[in-house]
Amino acid sequence: MGAFGVEPLRLLYLPHEYRPGDQRGRIGNFQSMLARGHLASLEVFSYRIIARECGWKAMWMHLLEAASRFGPTAIYWQHMVNGEIDEVALASLKKLPSRPVICSETGDAFGRFWVKPFSKTLLRFGQLSDVTFLSGLGRQKEYLNKRGVPNVYLLPHGFDELSFGKPFPVDYSPKYDVVMIVNRIRSRKPFGEMPGQRERRDLIRRLTAEFGDGFALYGNGWDDYSAAKGPVDFFQQEEAYRNSKVGIGGPNFLDIDYYESNRPFNAIGSGIPYVSRYSPGMERMLQDGVHCYYYHDNRQAVELVRKLVMQSNADRLTFGAVAADFVREHHSVERRMYTLIHTLENSRAAILAGKLMPPQMEDFFLDQLRLSPACMIA
Repeated sequence: MGAFGVEPLRLLYLPHEYRPGDQRGRIGNFQSMLARGHLASLEVFSYRIIARECGWKAMWMHLLEAASRFGPTAIYWQHMVNGEIDEVALASLKKLPSRPVICSETGDAFGRFWVKPFSKTLLRFGQLSDVTFLSGLGRQKEYLNKRGVPNVYLLPHGFDELSFGKPFPVDYSPKYDVVMIVNRIRSRKPFGEMPGQRERRDLIRRLTAEFGDGFALYGNGWDDYSAAKGPVDFFQQEEAYRNSKVGIGGPNFLDIDYYESNRPFNAIGSGIPYVSRYSPGMERMLQDGVHCYYYHDNRQAVELVRKLVMQSNADRLTFGAVAADFVREHHSVERRMYTLIHTLENSRAAILAGKLMPPQMEDFFLDQLRLSPACMIA
C-alpha cells in the first residue's frame, strides 16, 4: 500500500527544467517515495528540454510513446505556462488503459487583465486537466474557476531540503547587515509593471540610504544600483544569506491569498532572521515574530531590519535556528510533494468512482500541522 492506505501511484513527472538537475529537489523527493513504497513506479520526462531539442510536435509524440510504455496512473505536469498544447495527444493520454489523473502545477503568481495575466497556454491546459495546483489562491482561483478550470488546489512553495540545509558555519562572521535576493523584471507594456517591482525599487533606495555598504542586493537587472552584487546562482542562495545578519524580500503581487515564492522558505531555512512583505493569509503558515517578521510598508521594513541588526549575533541566530528548524520540519518540498501525491490519489479514486473531488488539504497551516502527511515520511 502507498503512504495513505491506497494503491500507490505510477507517477509520470514532467519537470519544469531547462537543464538536467533544475528540479533535483522534486525528483529526489519522488525517488525517496519510491524507495519507501509510497509510489509504485516513477518515470521522469523532461518535456521542455525535449521540446527545445526536437520541437513541440515531436515532444508530444515522444510523450505519448513513453506514457504508453510506462502506463502511468498519475501525470504531474509542472509549469506549462507557454509552449504548444496538442489537445488530441492530451486526450489520448487521458484514454490510456491505466486511466491516469492529470494535473498541472505552477509556482508563479499572476495579475489581472493587463499586468502579467494568466497565459492562454496555462489557462487552456488547466481546462483540460483534472487538477490544477497554484501557489496562491483568492482572486487567482476565482479567475480560473470562472473560465472553466476545475478543481483548483493550493500548493504553497516550500524549503528545498535536498538543495539547502547545510550545517550552519561555526565561524559565522557576516559581511553585510542585510541581503535581498530579487530579480528586476521590466514590462514592455505601458503601466504593466507588477506592483511588487515598484515597491522593491523604493525599498532598495531606503535600505541603501540606511545601511550603505552594509546592504547587498543580488539578482538580475540592478546594475544601476550601488548595492548591486550581480546575480547569484539559485543553488548558492544559502551562502549569500549566511553572509548577512538579516534577509529581506517580498512577492511581485501583494493581493494573492497565501502566495509567496520559494525564497522566504529557503531564506528562513538558512538560519538567519527573514523580514517578509506580508501576503494575505501567510500568517497561517509562518507566524509573525516567531518564524519571520512581516512588514506592511517599506518604512516598517527598514525599521524592522534596523532593530534586528542592532541585536547580538547570538540573539539573531537563536531566532534564526528556531525558525529554520520549523521550516525544515513543516514546510519542506518533500512535505509539499506528499500533499500533491495524496491529492492525486484521492482525485483519481473520485474520478474512477464518479464521486465528488476531494477537499483541499490544509496540512501546511499552523492549526493543521498535526494532520500533515509527513508522518508518513519516516
